[in-house]
Formats: sequence, C-alpha cells, structure tokens
Amino acid sequence: MKVSGYFTNLLTHDLDKTKSFYELLGFERVLQQSSEDSEAFLLTENTYLLFLTEKKFEKFHQRPVTSFQVGNQIISFLIKEMKEMHLMEERLKTNHIEFGVFDDDVVYFIHLKDPNGYLIEFVFEKWLWK
Repeated sequence: MKVSGYFTNLLTHDLDKTKSFYELLGFERVLQQSSEDSEAFLLTENTYLLFLTEKKFEKFHQRPVTSFQVGNQIISFLIKEMKEMHLMEERLKTNHIEFGVFDDDVVYFIHLKDPNGYLIEFVFEKWLWK
C-alpha cells in the first residue's frame, strides 16, 4: 500500500481558541469540513492536523467520546532552519505565549501547550540539519 498523505485527528473543547492559536503560530487553515465542528491546518504538502469537537468526533465514529485526557501526547514539528526557530520564539514572545527552550549538542526545541493542553514542540535537529 502506498500512503499519499497523513493527518492526525485531535479533540478540542474550544474550536475558536484552537483556530486562533494555530493561525497565530503561522499554520495555514485549509479545510473547514461542512460545519463549524472541525478545522484542518496544513503542515506539509500532504500532512494535516485536524481538530474536531466532541460532537463531530461522535458523528464520524458513531460512538461517544469516552475520555478526553491530554498531557502525555506531544505534537512535534521538525524545523529545518535555526532562523525559523528564532522567528517562532519572537512570535511567541510578542503574543505573550508561555514557552520553554531545550538546547544541547544534538537538538534545540521550543516547547509549549496549546489551548487544549496538548504539548507542542518545534524541533531543530542539529545532527540532521547541519
């Protein structure tokens, strides 16, 4: 089987806050599926991050959401250029979004939480993108 793309579905309690947050980070909204219960953001050519309300999730899967726990999942975005990392740091500072930075010999990453509590990382792999 040849896979032509990839998307991840994530639940959200507040779609408006989620849309605003990811737009602020610079992601492009590409799809609003037939209602105001979902929103997709383009990550790469055929890779998307799709946020669904519980109502939309239950409609798609024809079953109730059994739990909505966040905190152990990490959404990591690989960034090829260090200057892009610094631009993201400035964007976060300008918009008063709390974040941290990890830096060692192998990796540099920015970590933060989105409005749903999902952990997000912007990662520059030093060994990969010399």
